[in-house]
Amino acid sequence: MFRTKEAAFPPDPLYPADLKALGLFVNNKGQVRVIEYPEKGIQYYYTNVERHNEMRKEAFQICQRKEVAQRLAALGLEKLYLPQMSYIKPNGPHIPILAPQAEILRARKRVVVIINDDSQDLGILTYRQLQRDMGLNGGSVINFGKEMIVRRTNKAKEDFDIFRDRAGVEDKPKDTPGLIMLNNGQLLFSPKTQEVLTTRSWATLPRKSICHEPIKIDEALNRVKGHEDSRKHIENVWKHVIQNPNFVAPDADLYVVGIETGGDEIIKLLDQNFDVYAPRIKALAVINCHSQLAEIKSAAAKDFFRYRTRQWIKSDISFSPEACVAVPEWEEITPDYEDMTELECYLSPVEPICATFGSGTDEEIPTGECIFAAPAVQNAILNWFYWVADSPSTYKNPDFQAKAPKPPVPAKTVVNDPAVIATQAQLSSARSQLDVMKESLEATPTDNAELVPGRRGLAERIRIQEKAIKKLEERLLAVGGLGAGEAKDVRARMEAEAKEKLKERFPGPKIPIAGQMVSADLAKRAGLLDTVKTRLKDLQVGKGKKDRKDSKDESKDDSMDLYEDPPKRRS
Repeated sequence: MFRTKEAAFPPDPLYPADLKALGLFVNNKGQVRVIEYPEKGIQYYYTNVERHNEMRKEAFQICQRKEVAQRLAALGLEKLYLPQMSYIKPNGPHIPILAPQAEILRARKRVVVIINDDSQDLGILTYRQLQRDMGLNGGSVINFGKEMIVRRTNKAKEDFDIFRDRAGVEDKPKDTPGLIMLNNGQLLFSPKTQEVLTTRSWATLPRKSICHEPIKIDEALNRVKGHEDSRKHIENVWKHVIQNPNFVAPDADLYVVGIETGGDEIIKLLDQNFDVYAPRIKALAVINCHSQLAEIKSAAAKDFFRYRTRQWIKSDISFSPEACVAVPEWEEITPDYEDMTELECYLSPVEPICATFGSGTDEEIPTGECIFAAPAVQNAILNWFYWVADSPSTYKNPDFQAKAPKPPVPAKTVVNDPAVIATQAQLSSARSQLDVMKESLEATPTDNAELVPGRRGLAERIRIQEKAIKKLEERLLAVGGLGAGEAKDVRARMEAEAKEKLKERFPGPKIPIAGQMVSADLAKRAGLLDTVKTRLKDLQVGKGKKDRKDSKDESKDDSMDLYEDPPKRRS
């Protein structure tokens, strides 16, 4: 038999955690783009070897986490390391969370606590959107923090352009709520790198070769005491930070956001230890949780979920974050799962934990983290938090009525020809691509020499794309595939372009022909000048003949003119 020795195994791939080395840069909108193609984002499928794709992906995600951390620091959100309770990174096992400096956090009378999902990196909401149009600010908690700040300021937008990339604040308004973000995802600690990792990042730790198995997790060595899982992490942060008067004022009100498994965990804690967690929570917003009302045992917790909790999910009924799509049957007795058989549990109706709303976008959203990243959902949650803050001790949710699902409305088509419909779709896609290309060109920095070739190439691709769009429009115009207003615009553009082409080909002086000013050169080439000369000559000749005839006619007796009225009879 043949065998391969371990020394002959291909080495484990290694990619530098450097944007420039990876061929990437951050544009003026905070979007990570390819240097050679500024309109394109990160491409995951770099090679056919999956291990190379994974390692390269982790390299640029490390870069993204660094960029996000820098922008969060500009907003006053820094890493607080537990259990050391220090803002300076310690040597040894630790778990960081995000929080302002203790003296600033302690002065806030309202604190927003974000409990993230157990698959998320600290500060990151969704890589799916971060690596696309939403960029570093929209795909992380940055824009949420900026929205909290801008709501409490009276400055004009031109004086307080906080949503600009890398924008920060030195002096926040005193009534701006504090923000704490937990770290349910990065609960694995690597003594070698002194970094905390998610399970996904753990799989990318260097191996002996590309053929070796992932490094095994040592529960004693790679776990931080008191933070072994999400439940313990939340309990530890609650005890040592939120309930610690050195960090959070004892009379500060809490407004909690729970994302997917983070929301499920806080729901369970409220059900099991209501008196410990509920008194200071004034409102709870959960995102795409799987908890059901029938699982709740505590009557006080059920009342809390009814009057002070709301949920946002992906729904086919409505995508509006203000539209209620589901409401539990509060008055009915819910089944007790402990006394039910497996079949009865499966057949029992699924009721949400509280009043539930749409996801904020009609796009396909596969994960809950994308729901919370939607600006419409963030605004809906903050609006609700501020409503609760107006009367925190007496607030109650209204009795919502869920909307009935609407039947789908068939799309109206002007023509039924499949070829025309395909061309219309091609035109729509081309226009969308052109918009992205133009926005990318505008967002690409002009003061970086390394980006000049990419900008030049993008400008040329924009020219080619515009030309292709014009051809598609003209093709649809010929078969009636454009709307009335759009067809009128295309015709006007075509006429203007035709005139411009004539001006370029025949730039000479203009002469009047048929009431229009026409190029003399064009008229000459078309033979119009010769025709005009001949006609003028004919007119001159005809005029001479007529003059001679008139002179002869004048000598005749008027009574002999056969073309006049008959002469009157003489009496």
